[in-house]
Amino acid sequence: MHTATGRSQPLATLLHDDGYRAERSAEPLRADALKRVQVLVTINPSGLFGDAFRPEELDLVEQYVRGGGRLLLIAEHDAAGGLACRSPNPVRSRLSFES
Repeated sequence: MHTATGRSQPLATLLHDDGYRAERSAEPLRADALKRVQVLVTINPSGLFGDAFRPEELDLVEQYVRGGGRLLLIAEHDAAGGLACRSPNPVRSRLSFES
């Protein structure tokens, strides 16, 4: 769904044009991997298929951001038939972002 050649192609193109290399990972998030990340991009981290991050991964995201890491958090208003806006966003909740 959200891939560099799918619905997120404009974002991937923008990141590429600005000198970033976008990579999608199906692997669990790890602290050593975050050390190499310039910007962590997450799209719809909650919704129809459950939360994208396990509790320990949310801990890593929080540590990454509070330690100065950059986070681009994208949540579509109509994802999964509107569930993205009805479901609590675990990343936003963890970091106390206002909606």
